[in-house]
Amino acid sequence: GTALLVRSLALPEVQVAALEALVGWFSVREHRANWCERLESVLLKGPDFLVRLFNLFKSQESAVFLKILDPLLKLARVSQETNNALGASEEFVSELVNRLKGGSISGPGADKPRISLVTSRFNSEDCIKETDFFSENWANDRGGVRRLVSAQPLIVQDDEVRVRQSLLRLLLQLCQPLSVEQLAGLVQRYRLKSLAQQILAEERRRQRVILCEIASQLLELFQNSSPGDAS
Repeated sequence: GTALLVRSLALPEVQVAALEALVGWFSVREHRANWCERLESVLLKGPDFLVRLFNLFKSQESAVFLKILDPLLKLARVSQETNNALGASEEFVSELVNRLKGGSISGPGADKPRISLVTSRFNSEDCIKETDFFSENWANDRGGVRRLVSAQPLIVQDDEVRVRQSLLRLLLQLCQPLSVEQLAGLVQRYRLKSLAQQILAEERRRQRVILCEIASQLLELFQNSSPGDAS
């Protein structure tokens, strides 16, 4: 059963469902059987499971990326060993950090276009305010076409917020179990303190309260791990 689900993570038509099924299986506790530990002992023995998770996380299809974020975060929460393995992976953490930055990474495939948060011809600065959206459209009885076009940036903004929130929560989940020494090394290597400060400033300017709260938690965690380090 596990081998089939792991293989299915590479099949576009069923990969999201396979990931959700694995998360559900990890969460099962019945008849005094801890399925999480059993699955960890099988799936984390070889590279296939983690490699397929990495490939899903690097997906350049925005629809796929959006769908895998929630189950991936749940997986990191329910399986401590999987969480540890993701946090110890330079490939995974680099991808996570660069998606939060909205940039790209060097190495194989770096010349290809990448998704930073959500692939779209609109960015967060293009998104109109919700109040502007209603006043702009309902004032014009003939605004049917315009109403449809104006709604698109709102959808993009909603996706961007959801993605950034999930990425921040995932980073927090990876960092919390680490020892002070391990976290200090991670903070220095990926300049996580500067990243958290930048994100916090951005989200305060945009007045996105939940994102500000998560970024503040991360910044406090990073500062406690290396008080004298400005990175």
